[in-house]
Amino acid sequence: MSDIADRYDRLAEGFLRRIEVTPPDKWDAPSPCEGWVARDVVTHVVDNHRAILAASGRGHFGPPGTEPQPAAGPGSESGSSGAGPRSPSGSWAGESSGAGPRSESGSSSGAGSRSGFGGSSGAGSKSPSGSGAGAPAEAQAKLDGAELAAAFDDCRRRMVALLNDPAAAGHSFPAPIGMVTFETAVDVIGALELLVHTWDLARAVGGDERLDQEAVAATFEALKPHYAALQATEAFLTEVTPPPGADIQTRFLCFLGRTP
Repeated sequence: MSDIADRYDRLAEGFLRRIEVTPPDKWDAPSPCEGWVARDVVTHVVDNHRAILAASGRGHFGPPGTEPQPAAGPGSESGSSGAGPRSPSGSWAGESSGAGPRSESGSSSGAGSRSGFGGSSGAGSKSPSGSGAGAPAEAQAKLDGAELAAAFDDCRRRMVALLNDPAAAGHSFPAPIGMVTFETAVDVIGALELLVHTWDLARAVGGDERLDQEAVAATFEALKPHYAALQATEAFLTEVTPPPGADIQTRFLCFLGRTP
């Protein structure tokens, strides 16, 4: 397994673990992304994973049990209500997203914010910071925890397989941070997506909010030079000033507009 695949898989495992331990009665708990419940956070991550998989040139992936189709984030024509936030990266696969729910910090978001790949992103974006609401299509279908875990694990396995395929890993496409290869998109924006939404999910359901500190530090440093470009997508929340003496995780979350 490549180093990037290994790092991605470690973060994906942490997110999957949070999904698997979420109590059934917590899936409708409000998340830090205003207008989204815990279920919406997970379906948003699944949608964005599908969008970056589509950007790899290896096809589109739809909801479990359906034929492959373009990934849909909040606000997309595919059935999400409201305009879903933009992904931190704008729209990885070329689909535009709407304006998503507001984040804890309350600023409205542009397109895909909750996090980052394709439809909308909730990660530092305006979606988790977004405005307006629309839950992801699968959230509207009220998938249970086991179905959400299966949907994410399918994306995870596909992602790892592509990261270990040199041709797929080296495929380039445009992103808000410039032209990137598939593996760079996963290593930077993918890490952003998984880290911030792991925290969002944990905060929503009262779970373990501790993040991989090495990954937080590396991702934070990788994103700093691209702050203006990310803000220009109108998908990210404005940085919040961290409290004095804040640790690296708190500073990272504040950078993404969260108020831990």
